[in-house]
Amino acid sequence: MGPNDYTGLTLADKYHLTTLLGQGGMGSVYRGEHVVIGKKVAVKFLHADLAGNAEVVKRFYREAQAAAAIGHDSIIDVLDVGISPNGEPYLVMEFLEGESLGDMLARTGPLDLAAALGIAEPALRALAAAHSKGIVHRDLKPDNIFIVRQPSGPPKIKLIDFGISKFAETGGAEKLTQTGSVMGTPAYMAPEQARGSSSLDHRADLYSMGVILYEMLSGKLPFAGSNFTEVILNILTTEPVPPAQANPAFPPEATALVLRALAKDPAARFADAEAMIAEMSVLTAYGGRQERLTRIAADARKITFAGGSLGNKPSSPSGPDVAKNLLSQVARARTPAGWSGTDARPKGRNRALIAVVVGAAVITLGGAGAAVVIWSGTGVGAAQPAAAVLATAPAPAAPTSVSITVKGAPAEALVFFDDVLVTVNPFRVKAAPASSTMRVQAPGYEPFIASVTPSADQEIVVSMQKKK
Repeated sequence: MGPNDYTGLTLADKYHLTTLLGQGGMGSVYRGEHVVIGKKVAVKFLHADLAGNAEVVKRFYREAQAAAAIGHDSIIDVLDVGISPNGEPYLVMEFLEGESLGDMLARTGPLDLAAALGIAEPALRALAAAHSKGIVHRDLKPDNIFIVRQPSGPPKIKLIDFGISKFAETGGAEKLTQTGSVMGTPAYMAPEQARGSSSLDHRADLYSMGVILYEMLSGKLPFAGSNFTEVILNILTTEPVPPAQANPAFPPEATALVLRALAKDPAARFADAEAMIAEMSVLTAYGGRQERLTRIAADARKITFAGGSLGNKPSSPSGPDVAKNLLSQVARARTPAGWSGTDARPKGRNRALIAVVVGAAVITLGGAGAAVVIWSGTGVGAAQPAAAVLATAPAPAAPTSVSITVKGAPAEALVFFDDVLVTVNPFRVKAAPASSTMRVQAPGYEPFIASVTPSADQEIVVSMQKKK
C-alpha cells in the first residue's frame, strides 16, 4: 500500500475501504463500509503534507463540526473523524450517489421553474437550520448542492462542503479566517462577502441562493467576467443583467423573487430563508416542484458521489502534529465556539500567513482610501540571543512583509495589487525585490496604474483623471 493508497485498509478497526472514488490537490475520497453493520460510507482524507497546516486542517474538520451542530436531513452527515496511519486527517461521511446541481445544469441547460423550486426549497430549509445555529455556509454554489438518487420517489437535496462556514463567535474567540480575507467562489459571493466584511451574516447565503436560482432559470450568471477581478468589480459596482435579457425564456413570475435575493444591500433581501420559501410558495409552479425534479433527475446517466472539494493545494506554512493537537483540543471543547477558539498555531513558529482561498481579498476605498489584507501576520522574525560583550551587532533581518498606504483615491475606488482586490488601508503584502503592479479603478475615471516594489513600507499617492 503506497502512502496515499488506502484500498483494502480497515480504518480504525471499523471502516473497510474498497474503492478510490476521486482525488485532487488537497485530498482523496474512498468508498467503504462499516465492518459490523455493513453501512456504506465515504471517507475523505486530507493529504499528509497538509496535515501540519493549521488553517487547512481546521477547515477540513469544520465540515464535521457544522454537520453535527446543525443536524438536518438536507445537510450531508459526517459520522466520524480521525487521523490515518499515514498521518492524514479524515472524515467519515454518509455515502451519497447522484449528481451535483452543477453536473445537472451542464447536462440539461436551464431548468423550468418547477424543477428549480424543487431544488431551492429543500436547500433553503437546510440553510434555515444552519442559520438558526449561527452558521453561515459562505460557499453556496451548484457544485455544493447534491441531488441524491433514491430507489423511488423524488430525489433528496443535500448541502455539502461546510469547510469554510462561519460560526457565530462568542467571547472573543479567534475567527477561522482573518478580517479582510475573502472566502468562497467569486461568481456566487454577496457584495459584502466580496469586500471581506467581518460582519457577514446569513443574508450572504440568501444572496448566493439568488445567484443559483438565476443560473438555474437562465443558464447564465447575473455577474460575469473574464477573470476574478472583473467578476468582483461587477458584483460591487453594477446591477445584474435583467433576467429576461439573459434568457427570454426566464419565467416572469420569478423575476421579483430573484432580484430581491440579489439586492446589494443585505437589508433589502429576504429577512431569512423562511421568508424566501414563503415567497416561492405562492408561485404557480411550486406545487409541481417534486414531480418535475424527479423526472429530470431520473434522466441522469453519470452517477457520481458527494465528496466535496478536493481542489487545489494551498501553499502556506505548516507545523508538526497540528491535526492531532486540534482533535485533542476540540475533544475538550465540543462546542462550535470552542472549536473556533482552539489554538491552531504551531508552537515556536510565527503566526501563519493566511493565503486567501480564492486567491484574492477585497475592499472598497473610503475617505483616505482603503485596501485589503492579502497576507495577515506581523512578519516579525524569531527572537535573537543577546549579543556577547564587544560582539558586533548583527544586521537587522529583512522584513517578511511590508505596509502599503494608498492616498488620494476617490471614495468609490477599488485597489488591485497584482490583480488581487484588497480591502484595508494600509494593507500588507509579502516583501519582495521584484516589482508588482498596483491598479486603482473607479467609475468615471481612467485607471491609475503604478509599478510598486514591495521592499519597504511606503505610501502611494493616486492621481486619477476623469473620463472624457
